[in-house]
Amino acid sequence: YFLMAYYQGRLETVVHSSSSQSVQLSLVAARSYQLYAVANFPDFEPPHDEKELFSYALPAGDFQDGLPMAWSCTDFSVQQKSSTLYLRFERLFARLHLKVDKGLLSQWTVQHARLCQVASHVYPFSSSRAADRVCEGDGASEEDLLLLNQGGEMVFYVPENVQGALLPPHAGPFSRVPENLGERASLCTYLQVEGAFEQDSGIVG
Repeated sequence: YFLMAYYQGRLETVVHSSSSQSVQLSLVAARSYQLYAVANFPDFEPPHDEKELFSYALPAGDFQDGLPMAWSCTDFSVQQKSSTLYLRFERLFARLHLKVDKGLLSQWTVQHARLCQVASHVYPFSSSRAADRVCEGDGASEEDLLLLNQGGEMVFYVPENVQGALLPPHAGPFSRVPENLGERASLCTYLQVEGAFEQDSGIVG
């Protein structure tokens, strides 16, 4: 991870660690610093201008070394010779659990499960935002499908995509379809699950 200290909008010092062990950061006493930290950011280069952090976009790709996380602390100052600061990182992806109630759908088999139209980038230090570019997300493997159909649970990790209230309040379930979302329909993230009933179930759908 990288731990960065900015003073008056400029990068004053940065430390890098490849483990979760503690690090030391040298700061001038009584100054007010803005602290930022990122973890699992491939090829990250700390910007010299603090403002560049607020527009920094990380591609929401396949992260082999762990999910990207971020942390920040505003107006931090050292009032004594040394201070201890704990970094409480926040994961930049929401965790979505999918489980099929086989008690109600015992004769229904999941054939596909995939995140669609996920945000193509995440912004670690900006306020919630709607994606203007999307890409295909994670999908269920054969092992995942086997687990789902045995009553198990699959986990998806979803990058933030706050498109806002696109339907009138109290819209019924049959109104919640892409055709009613207008031009933003192609930018909304959704989970697509496909399956089939067994031939002798007597149910079609």
